[in-house]
Order: sequence, then C-alpha cells, then structure tokens
Amino acid sequence: IKRIYFTKTQTKLTKFQRAKNIKNAFKITKADKIKDKNILVIDDVFTTGSTVNEISEMLKNNNAGKIYILTVSRA
Repeated sequence: IKRIYFTKTQTKLTKFQRAKNIKNAFKITKADKIKDKNILVIDDVFTTGSTVNEISEMLKNNNAGKIYILTVSRA
C-alpha cells in the first residue's frame, strides 16, 4: 500500500472529517500479491479508526484474506 497524496493532520478533525480527509489517500500497488493473503496493518495511533478502516476496505476490495490491525497507542 502506498500513500498517493499527503493529507492534513487528523489531530483536530472530527470523525467525519477524518474519514473524508483520508479517503482515497492510499493505493494498492501490487494487488496480485495480496490475493488470499493474511495482512497485518500497523498504525501508530488509533483514534477514530479512519486510516485503518480506509486501508482495510481497500484490502477487502482486492481480495485479501484476513486483515489484522496493530496499533501502538489509542487516543
């Protein structure tokens, strides 16, 4: 997964604004490599889940297997 454009900081945004801010910010570069694979997504801070939700949705839409989320901190 590659970030295709940088977004403004999410720290002062509402849950709705965060989801909108992060929408389409990422791209799967090699979809054939994730088909039926179990994926671990690592995120530094989980606040509303907007980032991991966006990435998880992309992975599901590209036929990934199970998706696991690991965060270092929760706000």
